[in-house]
Amino acid sequence: MIYITIFKFNYFIERYYNLIKVSVQEGESIDKILKRFKKKYEKAGVLKEYRKRLFFVKPSVKRRVKKAKAIRRNKRTLAEEIS
Repeated sequence: MIYITIFKFNYFIERYYNLIKVSVQEGESIDKILKRFKKKYEKAGVLKEYRKRLFFVKPSVKRRVKKAKAIRRNKRTLAEEIS
């Protein structure tokens, strides 16, 4: 059994973190391995976190966006209750 592992290096703590591990059986096709890897990759949220960290968002902007999302969510639930 072979393991394929993706590592992330944290520069501040100087450690490696094990993010995604995929075990490979003998005679298993590359397509199956990649399919399993993609599922784990999406579940781990690596791409989502990468996009989030691309740029800095001020705390005031984060609060404003969070509040706007809550308002939209509340409006949606009220509309569903009425209808």
